[in-house]
Amino acid sequence: MNLGPVQIAPTFSNAFMLSEQRAALTDGARSLIAAWRGPGTLLVVTHGSNIQALIGRNPASGETVVVTMRGDGNLHELGSLLVPTARQ
Repeated sequence: MNLGPVQIAPTFSNAFMLSEQRAALTDGARSLIAAWRGPGTLLVVTHGSNIQALIGRNPASGETVVVTMRGDGNLHELGSLLVPTARQ
């Protein structure tokens, strides 16, 4: 995939487990995404509860959600990619 350096951002900690910090985690995630200026595309790997807080829906396990930042600071879902289920 030719990814750049991986960075761990505490703002993407599990918002379900840290429910008392959910608003702060979500605000931090929005700020981090809004501040991204590249190079390249920002890839965030996080928990479903964080994605739920950011876009208003809980993705399936392993689902990739593609978003863009709107001028009002909210994320807008452009589309998603589901991981095919394994068949035996």
